[in-house]
Amino acid sequence: MNKNAWLEERKKGLGGTDVAALAGVSPFKSPLGIWADKLGLHGPTEQTLAMTIGLELEPVIARLYERSQNVTVREADFLIHPQEPYFVGSPDRLIAGQEKGLEIKTTRYGGQWGEEGTDQVPLAYLVQCAWYQMLTGYEDWDIAVLIAGSDLRVYHLRRDRDLEEMLVDRARRFWHDHILTQVPPALDGSEDSRRWLARKYPEHSQDLTEATPEATTLAAELFTFRQQQKGLEESIGTRESQLKDLIASSAGLRFPDGSRVTWKRTKDGTSGDWEALANHLLSRLLPAEAAERLSAHTSPKLGQRRFDVRGIKETIVTLVSKGDLPHE
Repeated sequence: MNKNAWLEERKKGLGGTDVAALAGVSPFKSPLGIWADKLGLHGPTEQTLAMTIGLELEPVIARLYERSQNVTVREADFLIHPQEPYFVGSPDRLIAGQEKGLEIKTTRYGGQWGEEGTDQVPLAYLVQCAWYQMLTGYEDWDIAVLIAGSDLRVYHLRRDRDLEEMLVDRARRFWHDHILTQVPPALDGSEDSRRWLARKYPEHSQDLTEATPEATTLAAELFTFRQQQKGLEESIGTRESQLKDLIASSAGLRFPDGSRVTWKRTKDGTSGDWEALANHLLSRLLPAEAAERLSAHTSPKLGQRRFDVRGIKETIVTLVSKGDLPHE
């Protein structure tokens, strides 16, 4: 199956990475993002450099895994559950001659990964593999991860039927409650929610409206959280300064468990005011030629709605705390 066909098939069901988002353990997607992707509301996902590197290294890591485990791997077919056709999956590899699969990962940091040979892996990947085990019925699944380009680790996962049951229930409810009905899941603080709201309400078309009790409560809570965040940021800054003072002239601190805090000087470089340089070069051209050059290298920038809460006052918090909210 080529990439375009694979992407189209994925839209018809819920895969391993989708279910990780539904379980609330994905650092990349939210339930609202999955909903928008399945209904084609967000458009194609842009492939980042990290994603490209991961794809390019996948066959290399597969070969390293084969050598380290003395096995042979093969590419897996696109999986579709026989009773629930919207339960799908595309494992990275399957182990030839065994009922066992392999997921391949790359990462710059190994902080979330435990000791090699254990099942201590990031929760999103644990859920992803559990989904594939449910689809295949395989009791064992491995994850091979290349950390920082030089540290290959292999982790072993055993089938967890309780986890599978929870994932199946959540996926089934999400599909029937949101995909089939086209009703979006609840908003949250994710980038997916911000994208969805920006698409749904691209501009304002009327003046200020009177706040409802619900809006007043939300505004008061937001004000309180912003104040708490400000205090937390100050505490973070203080600890950072104190640690820097303890590091002094060394490269950093090393802790008994191998953790590190570093404070190193970056390489010297240069910076430039490219806009000023461009204006200088344009000033040396004839007005008509300058306008033509400028037009060829600029494009319109659409305005966006900016969310501004600086108008909130502490009186709102007082009203909410007393239960003295305005009536509808």
